[in-house]
Amino acid sequence: MLLGILFILLSSLAYNFATVVLAALVRTHLPGIRFISRSWLLNQANSVILIVLMNALGWVFEVLSLRLISLTLARVLSVAGVGFLLIMARWSLREMIGRRDLALVGVLLLGTMLTVIASPPMGNITPSLVQWFLLCILFLSLATLPYLLEIFQLSKRVSLEAIASGSAYAFSGVCNKAIAIYISSKHLLPLALLLIGLVVTSLWGFWEEVRALRYGSASTVSPIILAISNMLPLAAAPILFGETWPADNFKRVLLMLGISMSMVGTLMLSVSSNISRIGASTASTKK
Repeated sequence: MLLGILFILLSSLAYNFATVVLAALVRTHLPGIRFISRSWLLNQANSVILIVLMNALGWVFEVLSLRLISLTLARVLSVAGVGFLLIMARWSLREMIGRRDLALVGVLLLGTMLTVIASPPMGNITPSLVQWFLLCILFLSLATLPYLLEIFQLSKRVSLEAIASGSAYAFSGVCNKAIAIYISSKHLLPLALLLIGLVVTSLWGFWEEVRALRYGSASTVSPIILAISNMLPLAAAPILFGETWPADNFKRVLLMLGISMSMVGTLMLSVSSNISRIGASTASTKK
């Protein structure tokens, strides 16, 4: 179990490092048709390679962790990685981190500790075809929301693109858990389909993340993505993979409290970071 915890923390560190590099990269480039071009790739080759390597490393550590710990525990520990994000955003992007942010990180860490204490055992079943179909419908509904608003010429916000990105990453997270189960078996067709689904949803999530980070700070966008990408797998874990909560009522309460603190703390952290950023911008404008 300790090795699984170490792997998911390393995964979270790699993912968040890639987010910070990506945020620094897109600040000077408009996301669109010309954003990813041959000349752009050549000019930004080192940063692009670093982002790809960090995401690949994060994925490897995530799959390794899911072979040792439950999806529920892995997802809550991933949320705790927002602490890494805040440190890196403050150091490299000069984003303002206030006392509220640090207090909310403390809430996240406490929620993580409670979840570790009362974490459910690993599930060993995989979703049915009907369940996969319903997941695809849910994913498409959330992931296409910004584009539907554009079609009907309704206003859209950075948070909607973050939600779309989080939804795509949530689906890829479910695929990762299924891959961790199938990878040691001889069922090659399901494994191949899962890998295709993983690549498609990961790229979709990445693109929406780029769009969101162009107009929002990493410390605002990433907590939203983290919350969405973790809430959906957490809710689905007992149904899709048979993860059962502890029979002991006290541990059930601890687990529920830990998950709630992690999710709510993440969303509040996004709001707090956004307020701090707006306050800083207003102060600089007045000067």
